[in-house]
Amino acid sequence: MRKLYLIVALCFFLIPTFLFAAESPWFKDLNASELFVKVGFDSTDTVFPPDANDQNWKSFPPAERKGRLVRPIDIILPEIPKPQFLSLTRNDMMEFTYSIPFSLEAPITNEVPGLHLASLGDNWEIFLNGELIRSSIDLDENGQIKIHHSRRDVFFPIKPSLFKDGQNLLVIHILCDPTYESNGFHQAQPYYFDSYENISKANSSLLTFALLAIYLFMGIYHIFLYFSGRNFRYNLFYGLFSADLFLYLFMRTHIVYNLIANTEIVFKIELICLFGILPFVCCFLELITENKINKITKIYSIFSIFMALAVTFTPSNFNLDLLRIWQISGLSMILYIFFYLICWKFFSIVHRKWKREKDLEHGKSRIRVFFTTLQKTAIGNLFIGGFIMVGTGIFDILDSMIFQKDLVLTNYGFLIFTLGSAFILANRFAFLNKQMDDLNHSLEKKVEEVVRASEKSKISEKKYRSLFEGNSDAVLLLDKTFSILDGNNAGLKLLGIDRKAVESYNVFNSLSKDEKDGDHSQDLLKIKLDELIKTKKPSELSLRFTGKMGELKAVRVRLELIQTRLGSYQVLFRGVLIQEDVLLDHFVGEKIHYQISNSFPLTDEVSRRITRNLSKYMDRGEAEILFIGLREIIINAIEHGNLHISFDEKTKAQAESRYIELLLDRQKEPRYCDKKVTIEAAITPNKVIYRITDDGPGFDHKTFLDSTLQQVNVTLAHGRGISMAMQLFDSIVYNEKGNQVTLIKKLQK
Repeated sequence: MRKLYLIVALCFFLIPTFLFAAESPWFKDLNASELFVKVGFDSTDTVFPPDANDQNWKSFPPAERKGRLVRPIDIILPEIPKPQFLSLTRNDMMEFTYSIPFSLEAPITNEVPGLHLASLGDNWEIFLNGELIRSSIDLDENGQIKIHHSRRDVFFPIKPSLFKDGQNLLVIHILCDPTYESNGFHQAQPYYFDSYENISKANSSLLTFALLAIYLFMGIYHIFLYFSGRNFRYNLFYGLFSADLFLYLFMRTHIVYNLIANTEIVFKIELICLFGILPFVCCFLELITENKINKITKIYSIFSIFMALAVTFTPSNFNLDLLRIWQISGLSMILYIFFYLICWKFFSIVHRKWKREKDLEHGKSRIRVFFTTLQKTAIGNLFIGGFIMVGTGIFDILDSMIFQKDLVLTNYGFLIFTLGSAFILANRFAFLNKQMDDLNHSLEKKVEEVVRASEKSKISEKKYRSLFEGNSDAVLLLDKTFSILDGNNAGLKLLGIDRKAVESYNVFNSLSKDEKDGDHSQDLLKIKLDELIKTKKPSELSLRFTGKMGELKAVRVRLELIQTRLGSYQVLFRGVLIQEDVLLDHFVGEKIHYQISNSFPLTDEVSRRITRNLSKYMDRGEAEILFIGLREIIINAIEHGNLHISFDEKTKAQAESRYIELLLDRQKEPRYCDKKVTIEAAITPNKVIYRITDDGPGFDHKTFLDSTLQQVNVTLAHGRGISMAMQLFDSIVYNEKGNQVTLIKKLQK
């Protein structure tokens, strides 16, 4: 890559030297002759050379090949106003006469002579020995300039017969704003006579067009790459930079005057393009090295847009002042580009690579790492191109401000940088294509695997459906809110719903509810789901559902957790109807002793177990109510006894819909988590006795029982356990401490 840079640079620096032929007999360097300038114009000045003693003439000595600037602002005369910085005022037009006496022996040759002027502005006409040989004057009816003709590289052929042996006189009549810097001879060199053939070769557009074609092609190609789907933003900004550079350099050629006659418009377009180059370069470099655009670049881009808008609506003098402001800011940004975006990144990579190499037994030296990184990495290639581009850019800015040589070395600097960047993007594009091919190959394998997996999945789905639909037990697929995702016929029958209503139906809607049971079953399901998600282990519980005709169904439910591929959870619900115990007719009596933890779901299970055989000696509905009453007493023992949850705490938690969270949080506290509830039961044909004991501190049961007797018919959100028990049992006896209650109910066949 480095060799390629060098070859391209040598070609574009050396090719122009071959375009210049040997000097012809017509060659005459006008910078080697004395130049006279005066304010005003008289036709006699085109015939007679200036009088050296005439005070109206200002003399400029020969400069030869060093060149010289001769602009109205360089002529120190009282009638010429001084330019005002950032002034929006257009000054009145003034006339100037530029007179160059020179000696020449008219050669006898068939070659056609020509004249080349490096720059000339604004409106002008040229005389040779009193004969008008070229004119570019466009004035309006008020005698003011209508179309500006401040041009670079003015050249044209001249009739050989207009030259005289010996003394000749070249006179240029200029009409311009004297405070505008681009008027008069605003470039230092070259100003000369030569054969028109040599002049044409020196101003050949072949190399220029080749250069512009490269920039234009690169710009369009990378913009097309961005919008065609390979939308890496660095492609877009590289394309914009290259296209903008094409337009900027095209505006600096003499060819553009054939398309746009008014040079004021050309200058404005040139400045707008110039202001865009650095922001595009910064965006490109930051995206290709950091994959983001930094704040400094964003701020400078906004500044450049503001400058471009200001150029559009302000006069030429003001435009030049904006250019000076940009040149200062541009130098700062060039230093930022070179020293931070290129040098800092490059040397950081060199340092990191050298540190890695240093730890190896046969590690490379720092110099070797430097040259390897320079040659074989994108940032190294950018370092080479950036070094050349920045060097030429700084020279051209200083040349515009100080030297006035108008060499425009950035033409070559930008070319090397642009081609180097294009090669980097091409390498990256090739790398991405290789990655794409590898990914396509990998994708083909994945597709084959997916096809095989899909076939297996179809077989598995058929098996699943046969198990799902053919199962006589109720099977439902639920989300975490217990809304139904799918279900078999037995499951839908259990809930008493049609398949059309599945998507909008929740299992909670079919849970049995009455004034005594409240939301207990719903709370129980929520607790089970929380345990299921934490432990990932299946859990079981007994629930009552209301059928389509309002009938109650006791169901043994099993919940299993299913994790989807997307990481979410679903719940598999299996329900089996609880059948009547076949041994119930043979039941006589029993004694039961349980000790349970502070588990809310266990209250349901243990209450169901100790009342299971009561239907032998009482009505089934009355036994169900007794089950609810006992469960409330056990819940009281857990909530108020072991977990110390007060009546007010529970009321507030229920109002804020966080009762379950309160219960679970209290169960985790060390001072409560090990406490137990002891349940004892004795059933005989004559009576049933239940004793519930908790590990809590007890309570003032006498006062509470008296107040409960007075409010027995009052409906509360909770706190109805003892009140319900007083209605259901024949005897309720608390121990002195208040942490044990004995419930007795007489039975009659």
